[in-house]
Amino acid sequence: MEDSSSTTLIFVLSAWHRPECYTKVLPPLEALDYKTALVSLPSVDPSPPPPPPQTGKEANPDSMFSGEVLAIRSSILSAISTNQKVILLCNHTAVSQEAKQSATRLRHPPKE
Repeated sequence: MEDSSSTTLIFVLSAWHRPECYTKVLPPLEALDYKTALVSLPSVDPSPPPPPPQTGKEANPDSMFSGEVLAIRSSILSAISTNQKVILLCNHTAVSQEAKQSATRLRHPPKE
């Protein structure tokens, strides 16, 4: 059996849900010695509000969720910097997938 103390469970919620939604879930997991992290997505409670998305040729699909990707990636990198295994639990799948991939690229850059 894996040592739960070396595992961080990172929770990423979908749109319009704040991290507090998981506060009842965390204590039982922490009692099993898991570390937990809640990712707060910038678009859920922006201050100031983000500009409206661009449309047409100028639109950059990456910029729409770049804040989310950075928030999730930061949480992943924080956990793995302390040699934690990471389990990513998310509803925001496309953004979480990009964050996971970019964190992997940062940790393991391609060989030249």
